[in-house]
Amino acid sequence: MTPNRALWPDSISSAAEFDRASRAEILAFAHALAESEKLSDDVLKVRLRVEGEMDIASIQHLQRKLWKILTGNYVMASASCAAHDAFCPMADSNPSDLREEAEAFSSASIQPRYNSWFDDASEFQRSYLYELLRLAAVFPRFNSEVESLNDNEFAGWGLPDRHFLLSFDDGPTRGPGQPDANAEDTDRTIEMLRDNGVNAIFFVMGKTFQARLQETSADAMKALYSGLCVGAHGWVHKSHALWPQWQ
Repeated sequence: MTPNRALWPDSISSAAEFDRASRAEILAFAHALAESEKLSDDVLKVRLRVEGEMDIASIQHLQRKLWKILTGNYVMASASCAAHDAFCPMADSNPSDLREEAEAFSSASIQPRYNSWFDDASEFQRSYLYELLRLAAVFPRFNSEVESLNDNEFAGWGLPDRHFLLSFDDGPTRGPGQPDANAEDTDRTIEMLRDNGVNAIFFVMGKTFQARLQETSADAMKALYSGLCVGAHGWVHKSHALWPQWQ
């Protein structure tokens, strides 16, 4: 599901306003995380829709990692708290005691103007958490972004606060002058990034990359992706582990 950002009643045009929104989302996610730890393994397995064996150790490892990340971010977002500001630590409470704050977080504990946001955010954050926990539950049978198989993997958990790594999968689309409905999507995306001085990683499909290469030239492809990072997303969009021809 997708959160409805229009339900957030405040502006986020300043650092303090951004911090307030961050605290709110952190508390909504942390509340769902605290609830997940109280579920029995059998109930959690049903909630996560896991078939077969469930890796409890990976789930618990991810839960601990999430608490560490959430607590660090909540502490930073609470540094700008002013008197009576929303979603700040309770009186005589330390921001590092996030679990206590999260467990007490409810629609009754917030200002009424945030109620519509609260209902939507709680549903979204619970859904997102269970998606992450499910990825941990099936590890290492299936690799994912929540657990790494070795130290060569970079999942983005260690990025500094307010830093984002952009990646785009499945391209490239066909180029200018082609009849496809999605033609030039790759070109428009790269143009938008360059106009804003932003770089990204493009994980391309081998088959579509080869098709565009044959339609244009090696020089054209170099120009298209100049200054950007390009990685492989496989040859076709299916699990290569289940595809006999992958080699």
